[in-house]
Amino acid sequence: MSVEHLYPFGGNHAIQNVTFAIEWSNELTNAEIINVHQSLEPQLKAEFSRITPQNVQKISFNMDSAGSGMPNVSPIFELSGFTYDRPSAYGNSPSSRSIVISKNNLLVQINEYSRWEQVWADVERYFSIVLVLLPKSSIVNIGLQYSDIFTWKDDLQKFDTKKIFRENSPFLVPNVHSLKGLWHSHHGYLVEHNDPQKYLCLDNVNVNLLDTSGILSVQIVTSHRATFATPIWYNGADELSCISKVMALLHHTNKSIIFNLLSDEVCRKINLKAS
Repeated sequence: MSVEHLYPFGGNHAIQNVTFAIEWSNELTNAEIINVHQSLEPQLKAEFSRITPQNVQKISFNMDSAGSGMPNVSPIFELSGFTYDRPSAYGNSPSSRSIVISKNNLLVQINEYSRWEQVWADVERYFSIVLVLLPKSSIVNIGLQYSDIFTWKDDLQKFDTKKIFRENSPFLVPNVHSLKGLWHSHHGYLVEHNDPQKYLCLDNVNVNLLDTSGILSVQIVTSHRATFATPIWYNGADELSCISKVMALLHHTNKSIIFNLLSDEVCRKINLKAS
């Protein structure tokens, strides 16, 4: 078997989507969420035409005052955040990109990926627009997650994991090569870092062999979550530079994992080189 019939999701890359995350140390209040939205909407509506409030349902239990012993159950809908979507020009995905701001975090998801430099320039700008509005909310975690898809378009009997994955890869459970059916492989570990400031990073590597209506695909989800030893209080350029440097390191870690997971032939298909 060659990998001629293995097709990366994006043609010259396999990235289905990438998500960037910032997590606050403490939940934002309703007032903070509303104030942020009121400031963000005029800045983002030219790029993100679809803006949707997000609500969470809470259940309130109150005992019946008549003494029946039966509680009165009252659902309460509470504002939890806002989603800003940019519709896809191709009509083949819910959106080309989205921003979600909630009480716990800020997420930016890119569904139409190009290259890191271009994507990160946009995401960094979105971060700067939001974070300047939250000087009283410290940042404890930042994260990066990639979802990669390769689809096999040939006889299922010709599919060979040994041609797709690097021999003795430390990121893949070795017995997958002897399996005849579908499988899932997970590997996670913690790494300490000291630059640009001290943080602990949780790296997770999930690999799935999937069957969708008789078509095999390999899904790789890699996530990286950096927890700062000392939370960051955002005041401007210095803090944004720190976030940018850590994101670049997470991106470099991701590239290294994927390179050491996939065979040389598959790496060439997606123009991935050792870094």
